[in-house]
Amino acid sequence: MHLVRARASARRLTVPAALTGLLAVGAMTGPAQAAPSKTYQYGPAGWTGINAGVAPASNAGTSGPRVLRATRRRGATYAIERHVVTPRRRGVRIAANVTLRSSASTGRGSIVQLQLRELDRSGRLVRVSASRHVLVGRGGYRRVGIRAQARRAGNEVMLRIVELRAARGHGLLLGDTRVTATGAAAAPPAARRVREPLATRPSVGPARPVSPDPDAGASTPPPGPRVEVPVPVPPITTPRTPVIPTPPKTPSPATPDTEPPVLGFLAPLAGATVSGASVPVWVAANDASGVASVRFLIDGRSHSVDRFAPYAIGPGGTWDTTGVANGPHTLTAVATDTEGNRASLDLEVVVDNTTPTPDPTPTPDPTPTPDPTPTPDPTPTPDPTPTPDPTPTPDPTPPPAGSSGAYPFDPLAAVNQLIPDGIASDARSDAIVAQLAENVSVMKPFLASESDVPPVYVSAPTDPWYTTTVAGTTVRFRLPDSFAIGGGSDAPLVVQDPNHPDYGTDVELRLWQATVDTKNRTLSANGAGLFHYNNDGALFGGQRSLGQPFLGWGTGWGLSITAGLIRPEEIQAGEIRHAIRFAYSNRDFVSTFRAPAIKTDQPKGTTTRNPATAMEMGMRLQLDPSLDCDTRTVAGYSNQSNETRTLRIVCRALQRYGMIAVDGTSDRNLVLMMEHQSTAGWDSVIGAARYGSYGHLIRDVTSPSDGLKRDANSGIPWSRMRVLDRSVFTLQ
Repeated sequence: MHLVRARASARRLTVPAALTGLLAVGAMTGPAQAAPSKTYQYGPAGWTGINAGVAPASNAGTSGPRVLRATRRRGATYAIERHVVTPRRRGVRIAANVTLRSSASTGRGSIVQLQLRELDRSGRLVRVSASRHVLVGRGGYRRVGIRAQARRAGNEVMLRIVELRAARGHGLLLGDTRVTATGAAAAPPAARRVREPLATRPSVGPARPVSPDPDAGASTPPPGPRVEVPVPVPPITTPRTPVIPTPPKTPSPATPDTEPPVLGFLAPLAGATVSGASVPVWVAANDASGVASVRFLIDGRSHSVDRFAPYAIGPGGTWDTTGVANGPHTLTAVATDTEGNRASLDLEVVVDNTTPTPDPTPTPDPTPTPDPTPTPDPTPTPDPTPTPDPTPTPDPTPPPAGSSGAYPFDPLAAVNQLIPDGIASDARSDAIVAQLAENVSVMKPFLASESDVPPVYVSAPTDPWYTTTVAGTTVRFRLPDSFAIGGGSDAPLVVQDPNHPDYGTDVELRLWQATVDTKNRTLSANGAGLFHYNNDGALFGGQRSLGQPFLGWGTGWGLSITAGLIRPEEIQAGEIRHAIRFAYSNRDFVSTFRAPAIKTDQPKGTTTRNPATAMEMGMRLQLDPSLDCDTRTVAGYSNQSNETRTLRIVCRALQRYGMIAVDGTSDRNLVLMMEHQSTAGWDSVIGAARYGSYGHLIRDVTSPSDGLKRDANSGIPWSRMRVLDRSVFTLQ
């Protein structure tokens, strides 16, 4: 992805004057003390009173029901409805409840996005307080809710409903849509210590993400004795709440936001040749204070403006090239944030709408007169055929992980991209690597195969159905009769269905802190997400399968837990063809992130040790390519052992693809992640683990003792890593 920093001017976001609704406001002195109400109606002049003489509430309000039909071109991103309430006190809880119905008779239904967006008094976007995606199946009904908290008194909180993927047929119907501001002001987020159900827990913004981690901020014991004792793999602190991808920082009034947004083209590819009336043009943009708008220009002339993510050109997200000349053209995206910071990014494409001239049909050569067929020599009597030795049956070469025998996720997904030649190092690379080297000399690094890593099950048509909830939506998945949930405090579980009847092909379910009720065949979790993992380049909802959730939430970096996971098929095949995911010391993260990460939850439960030496979520590190991986050894094992072979496979992957920071863990720890032993069978692929980990394979001579004697050729020399200046090399 091409990344640029940008500044943006404020854009007022207003409710359309044609939209009407009712807002009943009741004065409240506490959560349960209602007072006389006043009814407001939204019209061209805004909210106007109907019952005169009754003061509006300071703490409550409800927008009235609305019923409308969405009429639009299929495939367009379209804001269906907006409702607004104005809480009078900071911390007021906002709840929106919507009834959705799809009247489509074919296809897979509509994917609908609900957002609560907080606007200041001038109409500028302050933040997206909460967001969720739901699937409304064809001919189906959905009752969905979304909750948040008001950040500041007097701000407007707007419900925005967008149909991201159109259903075939008649589209989407809405009914009984309400937004409510109710209850006394909540306690400040920093003071909250009570764990709430996932469905009611508010998102409190980027400065203080809610986290029910029981292990958040837990201290790590000092290095153990010189003889190794059983020490569990440190827990990986994945996101525990539906935290929406948020900008990396929250400027205070004393420190105004002067940083421009970050933006990149999602489609088309740079230098692509395009044609036709429906060329998709999509842009991703992010900023600390919020993105107000993205303006699209064609050859320097303004084309259209989009104020809502995902940012797309025109009314339908596509560009009609039939009206422009053939040849090179420049697409420009200008992102503007709510503080007036702005940046632009150019993309060169070639338009070619010429109708190819068919090649003339060649005149066939005359059929030659065949030569007379010669009389064959008499067939000699063959010698008796010796009985050959039986051909040994070769061991089958296992397919790499993923669907259809290829790696999961799109070929353009960041984890699947080779590191090209000439990529510069990050300006802070030396300082970050020095901190990394210090950490692995204090705490032993892990190559986790049991604690806090997921088992990965692939559904079969004959497997029984289990139901679970993802972002408030009941979904079903097939699981074998005997399955196990991953260990550790994360208790993760991944199920991949190549042909899901409700969501299509190559659908992945990820659960965090999962539990199972085998009697009722239900799964419960404190975090869940649905992903597409297809590798054929096909789009779902206009998006490539880059590891991003289409329903629910991902791990610490916002993406799938299987992106970058080491799988047994890769070790058997002798090559890992993707970047390796790793979790890192929570005290050695800053609160910003970079692509491909779409959010961060770090530093969780603590403060950053030193911002100059700390990583960003999404950073990619590379092992020195000049290192001879074939000389690396595992202490206590021969050069011909599976342990040494695995080390060298990991070593080469770190040189060619690197490793990407995807999550946080305990102070000073480094954890590279493998598929869970229960589905991977690592003991038959590599050999026995040591205390639930294969960390002894990757520890170098500086590592604290685990009972194995190491030398300069042992493991991965962590001091020879570098941080790349970017983690995405090909436009996604």
